[in-house]
Amino acid sequence: MMTKSLSLLAVWLIMATAANALEPIAPESRGLGGAVVLSAPLASTLAYVPAGAMSHQHWAFDASFDRRYELKDLDQLALAAAYQLSPVMFSLAFTQFGEPTLYTEWSSRLGAAVRVDSISVGLYLTDMIIGQTTHWEKFRYTTLGAGLSFRSAYCLAALTGDNLTSPKPYETAVAWRPYYTFYVEARRGSASTYSLTGRVTMEDGQTPQYGIGQKVQVSPLGSLMMGVSTAPFEFGGGVVLHFSGFSLTWAANNHPDLGFSYTVALGYGE
Repeated sequence: MMTKSLSLLAVWLIMATAANALEPIAPESRGLGGAVVLSAPLASTLAYVPAGAMSHQHWAFDASFDRRYELKDLDQLALAAAYQLSPVMFSLAFTQFGEPTLYTEWSSRLGAAVRVDSISVGLYLTDMIIGQTTHWEKFRYTTLGAGLSFRSAYCLAALTGDNLTSPKPYETAVAWRPYYTFYVEARRGSASTYSLTGRVTMEDGQTPQYGIGQKVQVSPLGSLMMGVSTAPFEFGGGVVLHFSGFSLTWAANNHPDLGFSYTVALGYGE
């Protein structure tokens, strides 16, 4: 009972901090201050940043598990896939957040992006169901998002907008406000083993969130990540391992009040 009470308090704190806080996250972002590696994205990254593009693969898939604040009632399971048929890239993601008897979000996300030279433009549709399986009805909403990205040998950037239709899960609910995120990545060249990443998230009525991270390839088989973010101040890190087309990502960060969170993801692409 105490664990469920703590879980409810954690959910309330998250939602009070920002309306978009329960949106799915890319696995690597926990270790990069909320930023992502645009030059070598996972399938889940492409689902959340729809204007991105795969670097060398034609298709990719990943499955991830995320635990927030060491509370199993806030667990998130996610599956994501991306397919590139130049110059078009398609992405699809499914997530379940929370414990069905306490609070649960089920979401599906379909995206498409078109790349012309160094510019990509993307759109996506998100369908979300919020509810509890035993005591109260489920609520549902659908919303649109969009993204724009630029890539060169030394710099990549993306701007995304979410909840653009200001959806409401039910008639008398407060509308979910649109929010916008700018991602940037700097590297030494197309074959660089070092990336510096950044993120800014802005939402009306909320304090802007900033994040910065770095990913360093320490061997042909793996890379290390580290990063910090603000509002609230969190620090994190992680590791990415590569073997025979597979990738294994582990990333974690620490909230100053709620504690430790981590994500594990297994991906494959070719």
